[in-house]
Amino acid sequence: MAQRASSKTRRVLLVDGHADSLSVLERLMAGSGFEVATARTAQAARDLADNAPFDLIICERSLPDGSGDELIGHLKAKSNIRAIALCASAYPIQTPGESEAAFDRFILKPSRFEEILSAIDGLLGQAPPAQQVLVVEEDQTFVYSLTRAMRHHGLGVVVADSFTEAQAALDFSPSWIVIALSTAGDDAIMLLERIRREKLPIKIAVLAARRDKNLLDRVSAFKPEIISEKPADVFSFVQRLKQ
Repeated sequence: MAQRASSKTRRVLLVDGHADSLSVLERLMAGSGFEVATARTAQAARDLADNAPFDLIICERSLPDGSGDELIGHLKAKSNIRAIALCASAYPIQTPGESEAAFDRFILKPSRFEEILSAIDGLLGQAPPAQQVLVVEEDQTFVYSLTRAMRHHGLGVVVADSFTEAQAALDFSPSWIVIALSTAGDDAIMLLERIRREKLPIKIAVLAARRDKNLLDRVSAFKPEIISEKPADVFSFVQRLKQ
């Protein structure tokens, strides 16, 4: 679904056959001020692009019903759309001009979201936000207050609705992960183990209640930058993320 935006907002089409990755990237992009539409197949992307202009397409090179190269070739024959390819490590990377598609940028997955924003800035001149924060929490009232405070302070934010989405979000290496132990439970250990194993440059903030003591002892081994009870003053907590 496209997000409503101002007339100056850049319109971006995301194309990825993996639902979890697509959902996370859509929210990261929308939270960064872009107007976003998504497609999981080349045909769906063609249909969207034929009905409305886009400034940029970010596309997997391997799609369920065809190749990203062919899709970009089709779109560039009709418009001046700029294109960024997301490439799996097993997929050979070409440089612009080596294929009919002529992607403008190639990014190897997994990649930091800041790398994607930097590529967009180079193509469109769209300045990226400061930091991105992944939030793993089910308390919707608290999430609303927290995300509102983060955006007020210029932080991009994406909320993971499931463990699978949280794992997908780690592929984009957000600046911070905020984990509520009451929500994540033992899944928190799996997320933190991945961050340590892959040496992801992600800072960790853990929200824990007294009843979470046993799990907190295990989480402490990962040396989080912040360990806190769920804060009543979310603005002060967000200020700690910005330091």
